[in-house]
Amino acid sequence: MGIMVLLAPFGWLALLLAPQQELPSGNVFRDQWETLEFQGKRIGSRHQEYHNFPKEEADLPKGCRKIRETLTLEMNRFGQPIKLKQVREDLEDASGNLLAANMEQSQNNKITLQLKASRGDRGWILLNQTSGAQKIQNPSMIPLGMAALEEKILSGQPGPWNHYEPMVHSFVQVQPRTKGDPSQIEVHFKGPNGETLPMAATLLNLGNRNRIQVREFDMPGLGRITARPTDQAEALKPAKNALDVGNLGLIPLNKSLPKVPTPSRVVYRLHAPEELDLAKLLSSDERQEVRLLPDGFVELTALKGQPPTRRIAPPPPREYMLVSRMVDHTDNIIRSMAQASGAFNDDSWTAAKRLERYVKSTLIADASAPISSAAEAARSKHGDCRHAAILLCALCRAAALPARTATGLVYIERSKPGVGRAPYLGFHMWTEVYIDGQWIGLDGTLGKGGITPGHIKVGDQSWYQEDSMAPLIPIQKLIGMVQADILKVD
Repeated sequence: MGIMVLLAPFGWLALLLAPQQELPSGNVFRDQWETLEFQGKRIGSRHQEYHNFPKEEADLPKGCRKIRETLTLEMNRFGQPIKLKQVREDLEDASGNLLAANMEQSQNNKITLQLKASRGDRGWILLNQTSGAQKIQNPSMIPLGMAALEEKILSGQPGPWNHYEPMVHSFVQVQPRTKGDPSQIEVHFKGPNGETLPMAATLLNLGNRNRIQVREFDMPGLGRITARPTDQAEALKPAKNALDVGNLGLIPLNKSLPKVPTPSRVVYRLHAPEELDLAKLLSSDERQEVRLLPDGFVELTALKGQPPTRRIAPPPPREYMLVSRMVDHTDNIIRSMAQASGAFNDDSWTAAKRLERYVKSTLIADASAPISSAAEAARSKHGDCRHAAILLCALCRAAALPARTATGLVYIERSKPGVGRAPYLGFHMWTEVYIDGQWIGLDGTLGKGGITPGHIKVGDQSWYQEDSMAPLIPIQKLIGMVQADILKVD
């Protein structure tokens, strides 16, 4: 069950020419450092270098500048060390308009994501080098680079402006707002047509001459990060005790669930800040009912997963059988695993359960494993709930069973000093398979032949045409924001 601390790639970079390479360097004319903190504890650094091109260079027009931003995070996850690094480069013309961008993310020195964005004859080419996926967007778009964008915000210009945001591997509208105090600026993000995005606002606290004193932003899977300007020596100073993010997203419960027999129904009472709109964030389906109560609390009833009932039903949308970067079920190793499991010899439901057991017995629990495609997880045989869910989804599709992944919370118990075993809800990811018109939950991490009332669903993902980790962002909103009690167990 892995808190997706950025391990589901953080998110940015774009543009360039050939295989991953740095954009032209130019001359460094500015260099700035920040320390990164989470819940008051140092977790890493942010470094920005500004390069200018006083003369024409590498076929670039005079007056261009490049901004190279490096984020480095060091922490533990359930006792296992993790080093995360993200390098982003934006190339801007003399007016601040974006010409090119690169982004590379790595975990424990292994590259996990590479993105590029470049202007072509038919529009902006957005390339995911990790998967080879490419898409063309917004032929008339004139986005700002990250340096020009920040300058306009700090100068008090109203916006909105277009900008490439690697977190969603797309263009966004950026709108600054102040709430009475001009020294505090909220920076909001919307889709290119004004649609809502799963991205929280960035907060800038300004000091003398409109210089940023504190920057607060959300990091997928981790939460609110605070960045403070400093010098290089201070920014690179190692933390005394590395933060362990493994238990950060756990939500304490007021009582435990019985293990035997497995409950058939559990009623929860949940609460979160009003702006989170918890009732809309949580999923409602045949297994889970969500009700907003007059006092602002949410009552959620979760049922034990049931085998499919025989019925005539139309097939699901094709996206649940198509290949994607994460669910690469046509890879030979996925086909071989599906065959080895014996799933081709059974009816659909028996085959699905057989595949669930196969994932449970094959995957070695590893909280430090970088997020990866199903085929990569199959080769490494290491991972957590994310890897298990994506691998099981791919195996189901390889066995001609439409499937998707689901994200949400799951009931777990953890040791607590002075208490012993204590109950919590924690981030989790599992799989749903489509049989006879019904989406049925399976859990490759637990391998129990289905899911229980301890599974609370937030959303589901087909991963079709998805080049980023954006499908995992909604669950991040719950981390550190939700209170929960168990009201009734049947």
